[in-house]
Amino acid sequence: MFHFKPLPLADALLITLPAFADHRGNFTKIFQHSRFVQAGIDFQLLESYFSISGKDVIRGMHFQTPPHHHAKVVFCPAGAILDVIVDLRKDSATYG
Repeated sequence: MFHFKPLPLADALLITLPAFADHRGNFTKIFQHSRFVQAGIDFQLLESYFSISGKDVIRGMHFQTPPHHHAKVVFCPAGAILDVIVDLRKDSATYG
């Protein structure tokens, strides 16, 4: 079952994915539109990217402004990640 935990930053969530393990290995569902809708998140998955970074790699900052803005899901299938989110929406309670 997907678990959606609100974070202190407006509209940011920590999503825990359902994982299943047996003698064959592991199986994880990474997206199910209906589960996101049930959590009040209705967005269309239009693009998907996968990257592998070495230790101590910093990737660039990314943001979109209207009309090109969209939701983003960051997925870490193994290891650890430090993902930094900055709210650039001036009308947001968590701006800055």
